[in-house]
Amino acid sequence: MNIPSESEKLGDTITALKMSLQESWGYFMTVIYIGDWFNSGNQFNVEARFFDLVSESCIRCSILTLAGLIANNKDAVHFHYFLNIANDSLSLFQFPEKSKIEKSIQKHRNWLKILISDGAIGNRIIDKRNKIIAHLDRKFVTQKRPNFLDNNPSLNSGELVGVYKQLMNIISEIEAFYYDRPFVKNNFDSDIKGEIEQLFSLIGKKP
Repeated sequence: MNIPSESEKLGDTITALKMSLQESWGYFMTVIYIGDWFNSGNQFNVEARFFDLVSESCIRCSILTLAGLIANNKDAVHFHYFLNIANDSLSLFQFPEKSKIEKSIQKHRNWLKILISDGAIGNRIIDKRNKIIAHLDRKFVTQKRPNFLDNNPSLNSGELVGVYKQLMNIISEIEAFYYDRPFVKNNFDSDIKGEIEQLFSLIGKKP
């Protein structure tokens, strides 16, 4: 069995986190774009139930993945683990000013700590995964089925966008230090909006 080098471990972790974050962001933006399209007053000769199911599935997948990225769970690949191995591997960074890297890592560690503190948005994201997605708490059984983001605990799309953007910034910054190249914010936006608009335009066409 080949044991990966520290350099390979850090590089592979950057790649893995970027892929997971992009996947989660893609799920989330699918929900946003579908909602925007229907809220704009567009009408179709089809039942909206299919799109309700797509949106429900995507928001659940986005929260499930996002919670895994910010929760500090043993044996999982998440941002806490990423910052830890980055801090332990400063000699591998091509950027020469190690004190700047350490300062950046500590700044992001502090943000993560606040993010998952009691009542904070990150804590609520993890709580949502644990109590609604992983299993349904018994105390919620008798409640009327709410909008997924509204209750138990409540989340709003603006807060979630803020978390995603900050995680993207962490990846971009540490990656720039690692390869000693100019900071370029990773563009995790895809062609999802255009694809959804194309899909809806096809649905709206008369046979």
